[in-house]
Amino acid sequence: MTPADTALQYIARRWSPIPIPHKCKAPVVAGWPDLRIGAHDAPRYFNGAAMNIGVILGASSGGLIDIDLDHPRAVELADEFLPPTGAVFGREGKPRSHRLYVVADGTSTRKWHAPDKAMVVELRGDGCQTVFPPSTHPNGELIEWAADSEPATVDRDTLEKAVDALARAVIAEIQPTAPIDPAPTPPRTTPPSPSHADAAERCRKYLAKLPDAVSGENGHTATFRAACEAFRFGLSDADAAAVATEYNARCRPPWSDAELRHKLESARARVLTDREFGMRLVDATTPKAAQRQTPTATPDPPMPWPAFPVDLLPDALRCFVVETAGAMGCDPSMVALPALAVVASAIGTVRAVELVETWIECAILWACVVARSGTMKSPAHKAALQPLIDAQSEAMQRYSVDCAEYEQATAWYEKSNAEWRKAKNAGDPPEKPEPPTCVRHVLADATIESIAPILLANPRGILVGRDELAAWLRSPNQYKSKGGSDVPAWLELSEAGTLIVDRKSGEPSTRMIFVRRAAASVCGTIQPGTLSAVLTPEYFESGFAARMLVAMPPPQVKRWTNRVPSAKAVGGYQQTICALLALEHVEGEHGPEPVRLPLASDARPLWKAWYNQHARRQADAGTDAHAAVLAKLERGAARFGLIFTLADDPVAVVVNADAIRRGCALADWFGREAIRVYAMFGESDEDHEQRTLAEWIGRRGGSVTVNELTHGLRQFRGRGDDARAALAELVDCGAGRWVSKTSPKGGRPAERFELVTPVTVTETPTIDPVSGGCGDGDTSDVYADADDIDPVGERVGTDDAEAMPDDGDEWGAI
Repeated sequence: MTPADTALQYIARRWSPIPIPHKCKAPVVAGWPDLRIGAHDAPRYFNGAAMNIGVILGASSGGLIDIDLDHPRAVELADEFLPPTGAVFGREGKPRSHRLYVVADGTSTRKWHAPDKAMVVELRGDGCQTVFPPSTHPNGELIEWAADSEPATVDRDTLEKAVDALARAVIAEIQPTAPIDPAPTPPRTTPPSPSHADAAERCRKYLAKLPDAVSGENGHTATFRAACEAFRFGLSDADAAAVATEYNARCRPPWSDAELRHKLESARARVLTDREFGMRLVDATTPKAAQRQTPTATPDPPMPWPAFPVDLLPDALRCFVVETAGAMGCDPSMVALPALAVVASAIGTVRAVELVETWIECAILWACVVARSGTMKSPAHKAALQPLIDAQSEAMQRYSVDCAEYEQATAWYEKSNAEWRKAKNAGDPPEKPEPPTCVRHVLADATIESIAPILLANPRGILVGRDELAAWLRSPNQYKSKGGSDVPAWLELSEAGTLIVDRKSGEPSTRMIFVRRAAASVCGTIQPGTLSAVLTPEYFESGFAARMLVAMPPPQVKRWTNRVPSAKAVGGYQQTICALLALEHVEGEHGPEPVRLPLASDARPLWKAWYNQHARRQADAGTDAHAAVLAKLERGAARFGLIFTLADDPVAVVVNADAIRRGCALADWFGREAIRVYAMFGESDEDHEQRTLAEWIGRRGGSVTVNELTHGLRQFRGRGDDARAALAELVDCGAGRWVSKTSPKGGRPAERFELVTPVTVTETPTIDPVSGGCGDGDTSDVYADADDIDPVGERVGTDDAEAMPDDGDEWGAI
């Protein structure tokens, strides 16, 4: 029976299952106590990989209680003291050590310890989880049912008294005179919030340490930061205004009341946006210690990186992505995101998926790879754009020929027109030639002023392909010194909406540009710090940021290789783009219109089920910003379905069910990744250090000794105690564990740290063009040097029994 089958059985019993890594006891899912997996979600969390399965106890599972018998004597005496029950399980070393009951009014967790502090028995209730069958204990023993019937229903007092009597009997045998004091697990509490007066006073002391605002020396930035800090201390509008006014008295010269009020309003909006996505505004010149003192909203623990689901992509696209990423040694997402945008742009507005008669979606994607410099993001971007670059080169050659012919035709027209004017009443005048139009597929200049006339001449739409997206993200306000913004215009371009541009100069016929269905896909790369800096509150408030598909894979160490993707993989990708570019509009009443592709009959129920499930996620979103990301992905799922259908079959007339299934799954992945990326911008320094350390260990294979760490990372050189403490912190937060391993030569076992969340590291899929890869079987097409083959990972969706599952958060595993 698969984990998914077991999860469905537990859900049918009204229990709340959660995924747990194979051979582990602790869940690694952030916020797992609040996770509720339904029958429709189970296949996403339990995806066939080897994993353990846990059940959340207490009210989450209808009052389910687990009596965990830790001491061997407690197992032996349990039948004498505990009420009989039909649900009992354990493992070979401790059979029948877990007994389940149902307590209607719930109960808190309580623990009984022996005099030597060893656990005797534990009553596990609200706030806890237990690993259930079928799972594997860390020592390799199978956890199995001894009696798999219904748990007995008992009242809380009866059960607690029975467990207490059992614990007393065991402890009395161990040490008859030992005092017995069951220790209830203290509830999780948060320290009381300081009063408004205390917060205002602490804020004043903090602002007193900030530099004064001096005109001509970034005075605006200094005052704006002070205003932001006031709101970060949790002050009300009135208290924030009061402390800001005191700070303003130090400014040279002080700001007017209206100017200060404007800065406070902007600061309040900025801080609210920062809290929704966990981001911080920290001056680069601020000392690190001062940054740590800045009060910020505590972000959730960082979500682990889930490998990009390349298996969802159409065959031609998947083969190109896998082989190109393998050849470059980069993460597949770095190739997949720009490739998806290229395919979307090749379709543009010539085809649209019709969800209902009044709701159609054209193929438009904004894809952004977030990665540090030197991670192969630029070569991956260029490789994905190459088919459109080639198509643009051919279009420019045709345009040059057309221009030459137009010049000849114009010369002939002028001569013929002059002759016609001399010969009065000599028939109809000669026809004036039309100037040629340059077909545009890709461009880099991304201001609305420059893009409007291009879209007017290219109703299919265009692709804005920028290796560095920072310039594009800044462009909406680039020429707006007198106010205003191009953000609304870009929002229209993301939806194939109407674009109207009024110019103040130029020919009268071109001063007003009207494009009824304007479309622009976008792809490019950006560094994490730059993205955090350029995404201003306006982008989040308008929904601009929510429209971006982002992926931020962990960095990988580059290795020299002579690999190249096979000719078959590259050719298949290029042929797909060419076939899509050959598609045309239909002529409508108001000009070119897309050909509508309705959902196939078997695709409609899939779309309905996903849409309803996604709507629930959106309604349950913790913040408005998270809800905005989910709202835009409704369109994303439909667009993916359209793209996948046409990439597989350019002449398709309906969007098939398999494409919808894969499109919805990919939308789920992007939704989860967007929340993960934006949350990372708000990590504390300690969280950032833990995550980067875990990623470094992951790149080394997932385990490390203290000695290896002191020799591997500069900040731990000669600091063994600090290295051990850093690894211990990863253990405490559930990201790893200590293991002892003996060398094959024998000797004293070595203590090693092992990650329990290897999904934080991306592995490039192994390419085997002969036995299952995407090549054509000719190794000379795949590798320039056959001796240089050095696979660095495994294909996504590996069947390896030791493969770790996805972290199983609310987005699940694809």
